[in-house]
Amino acid sequence: MSQEFWDVFLDDTSSEPAIKNPVFLVGTVRSGTTFFPVMLQRASANKLVYCGFEMNAFWTRTGKVSIAMGETAECVTGEARGAEDAEPLQSVRLRKVFFEFLRDKAKVELGDADPTTLRILNKNPFLCNKLPLVSKLFPDAQYIWIHRNLISVVASTKILTQINYLNTLYWWHWPLSDDQNTPRCFSGYPGMIPPKGIDRSRWFPGGNIRYLAEYWLESNEAVKKHFKTLPKEKYIEISYESFVENPTGELQKSLNLVGIPVDPDFSIGEEEVLPRNKLTKSRLTPDEKKELFDFVKLNWKRMNELFPDRYKDLKSALQEFE
Repeated sequence: MSQEFWDVFLDDTSSEPAIKNPVFLVGTVRSGTTFFPVMLQRASANKLVYCGFEMNAFWTRTGKVSIAMGETAECVTGEARGAEDAEPLQSVRLRKVFFEFLRDKAKVELGDADPTTLRILNKNPFLCNKLPLVSKLFPDAQYIWIHRNLISVVASTKILTQINYLNTLYWWHWPLSDDQNTPRCFSGYPGMIPPKGIDRSRWFPGGNIRYLAEYWLESNEAVKKHFKTLPKEKYIEISYESFVENPTGELQKSLNLVGIPVDPDFSIGEEEVLPRNKLTKSRLTPDEKKELFDFVKLNWKRMNELFPDRYKDLKSALQEFE
């Protein structure tokens, strides 16, 4: 569809109540994608409103945009999505349902605040390989990318898939790569047991830890690649480790991006942040550590291109295992 069609279509529906200038927070699961936006809402004095969950039901059912995991009971795909996959009606529907969510949240939780004065913050790790589509649907959006070191994300995600299955009977599947240039994401399948005749090593919980590392690498690469296409005022990159060391400073940087001041009464204590950065290596077996060690040796150059300050060379990349 031509850009002219988009402009006319969206202009014709602009009178409908809808969100404007949404903020999307992306990054892999277990990299601070829940705790960081919670703190952002607090620091903004509730001017930047965190959805509280991925809103996958809205994306999938209302917007007809397939998202990898979530609150729905259906099998959902993690396939990459590009700008060419966008449809004007998706944008209209999503903007409207997001506004309704923001309005209801403002009424119930924020003292009946005027929703038109608020901005919505949608955290969704499974948008990492769908950002060209998101930018097409929301050209007025801004983005926050939070990332964390490989071994911490992998170890924590391993535990997350176990807890997720126990609570929801939901499986995570890591697909084969059909195209090395197309970033993958997990697909979700409900059920007591995974389908028959499958490669069990690609299903979590219980899968090969290497595939969690592939997820970390490809997801972050996809975000960095897309950000290179955006003007600098559209995004910010946050290191989870920097956030732990200086939480107020990193929150300030993100709020500066979206033009919202930090609440002068905001404070965050060490007891809220530091416990979240522990218990990583102890969650991995010796065989899993070796699998990750081999993964790093094979992929450290890509890791260096992705995070040159964190992974300067192979030696620094392997220091996480010490």
